[in-house]
Amino acid sequence: MKAGESVNDYFGRTLIIANKMRIHGERMEDVVIIEKILRSMTSKYDYVVCSIEESNDLDALSIDELQSSLLVHEQRISRHAVVDEQALQVTYGAQQGGRGTYGAQQEGRGGGRSTYRGRGRGRGRFGHKQAILADLEWEKDEETSTEEESNGEESEVDRNMEENGSNDSESLIEEDASDVNNSPPEGRPRRPPTWMRDYETGQGLSDEEGVNRPRRPPAWMRDYETGQGLSDEEGKMTMLLRKVWESVSSRSSSNSNSYSSYNRREQMMHVQSSTGAFDRLPLDIFMLILKLLGPKEVAKLSVVCKSWKLIVSDNPLWIFFLQNHRESWDSIFFAETHLRSGFPLLCDCRAFPNQKPPLSFMHIYGQREQVPGSVIIDGGSGYCKYGWSKCASPSGRATTFLEFGNIETPMSSKLRNFFVTIYSRMQVKKSAHPIVVSIPICHYEDTESAKAARRQLKEAIYTTLFNMNVPAVCAINQATLALYAARQTSGIVVNIGFHQTSVVPILHGKIMRKVGVEVVGMGALKLTGFLRDLMQQKNIKFESLYTLHLLKENLCYVALDYESELSKDTQASFEVEAEGCFNLSEERFQTGEILFQPRIAGVRAMGLQQAVALCMDHCQAAELTGDDGWYKTVVLAGGTACLPGLAERLEKELQGILSPSVFSGIRIIPPHEEESAWSGAKLVSNLSTFPDSWCITKKQFRHKSRRSLIW
Repeated sequence: MKAGESVNDYFGRTLIIANKMRIHGERMEDVVIIEKILRSMTSKYDYVVCSIEESNDLDALSIDELQSSLLVHEQRISRHAVVDEQALQVTYGAQQGGRGTYGAQQEGRGGGRSTYRGRGRGRGRFGHKQAILADLEWEKDEETSTEEESNGEESEVDRNMEENGSNDSESLIEEDASDVNNSPPEGRPRRPPTWMRDYETGQGLSDEEGVNRPRRPPAWMRDYETGQGLSDEEGKMTMLLRKVWESVSSRSSSNSNSYSSYNRREQMMHVQSSTGAFDRLPLDIFMLILKLLGPKEVAKLSVVCKSWKLIVSDNPLWIFFLQNHRESWDSIFFAETHLRSGFPLLCDCRAFPNQKPPLSFMHIYGQREQVPGSVIIDGGSGYCKYGWSKCASPSGRATTFLEFGNIETPMSSKLRNFFVTIYSRMQVKKSAHPIVVSIPICHYEDTESAKAARRQLKEAIYTTLFNMNVPAVCAINQATLALYAARQTSGIVVNIGFHQTSVVPILHGKIMRKVGVEVVGMGALKLTGFLRDLMQQKNIKFESLYTLHLLKENLCYVALDYESELSKDTQASFEVEAEGCFNLSEERFQTGEILFQPRIAGVRAMGLQQAVALCMDHCQAAELTGDDGWYKTVVLAGGTACLPGLAERLEKELQGILSPSVFSGIRIIPPHEEESAWSGAKLVSNLSTFPDSWCITKKQFRHKSRRSLIW
């Protein structure tokens, strides 16, 4: 410790050195730092050091407690600074004694000689060399010394030396040595002195006093107490630091009644270069400040220097910002780790997972904020949903473009009228935003005519939208988007559509039509018609199909065991506005049962469980990949798939059909919401790489068409 250096400055300098040693691999524990600080304190803290060493266990003492204790004694010493300074000046002036290599080391009166040549008064019998030896002896005996009763004794000795002008300094040293040897007996109990019973460290306080003592901010924060002379930015930082300190103080007081439990060793910042005064700030408080600032202000700090860039680019910090985003963190993480590359998805990361480049969530957050809003149109088989990519749900519904117009209307005219209607309802300028369109599951066969029909439909969608000056278009199959909404890239999608149910195998985002897409002629419309027939048989009157739709959504479910459910009392009621209350009993589970037993509704078709089992057998026989588990994830999609009990019933039926080796590891994922395809499109449209990696522009489409014509 340098002469005149404050406790705060010395501690800050020491901790910076200790942190850098830790960064370079040095094992530096708190007790080592504490012992080093106690050994290197200046002589005016000798009695304090002795008291701290004897009244505390250094292994359990924290750096904060030591700093707080020394700050108390520094304040006590500063109270008597004027008196002590005058006394020391008299002693020092007397010791200088003359001009030369060294002055006379003893004060006295009358002309005379000194041991070392110099001009001064006094016959020095005690020279500089003897003084150094005496100091060494003092340091040797320091471990057995006790603290002095008061600081006034030193001042009294100096005053006696000035008044008496004694030339016998050897007698003073002998008296000091005798005081050192007069240590109390070893068996005497040690108690902290009165001045240590303060509210800074909590030493010597009772349990009640320790709990109720006020928490004071650390020294680096007390500099901002008054706020005088601070700029506007520093004033804002002052308020922020106060807010952080209040939260940390309240948290620590509720968890413990002693400040000694605070472990500074785990809180220190470990950076390779200095960040200025923030090097002395505990890491958790520093990160809390960054979280309170917000992502925009934190991003600005990355251009300060390399140290700040290293700190603010920490992935956990930006994961915190993404978790507080408008989208769920699980969906964001899945999209950014699996869908960034665009379509078709890259498969190399599955074969070589260790070679996958690390993600910077700071860059991902910035890129996601710059992604423009997109128009999403989910062209379902019954009706379509449309809305904004930044919204949580679709903003409207309309008739699907497959049924827009009459049968004789050309497809290009249907598509143009359909998209013009959607844009007019959304009141959006066509050339301002990219668009994501989900293509309904149709032409599912793996034949040349089906391939040509699918290609023709997709090209018609692109041509119509680009003729309307849409900047970029992304057209994806409805089943693939439903799979993305379930946070999967491979599996079997069971899409219960308006007219039919499709069982679609998908591998790495691509539909495996060569394996086979199974189709069951049983959809939402058939379930609604069967419910209507059941209600008519019991003379339950209703006015519209919309009423049946509400009853199916709110009362119907799928029974786990159909035969046992027939013997139960399952009556329930639901009130429809303007039509009254409806009471249903066995109609509630008989409606969904036709998915597994179509013969109940008079339909000759295989059940849903049979179609899924057949698709799994085809996937296993195809041996597309070395991993045969990709098809064991079954994702349910569509509004009818939201019926309660459907996933459990399907799993039970598959267990009875499939062999144990194939059934092992099967997972049924129910839809999280009714608009599965729309949610998948929203996931894609908010990617950090959108629209570059997923959309095709007008220029790219024309170049691709021209190249196809050449070939």
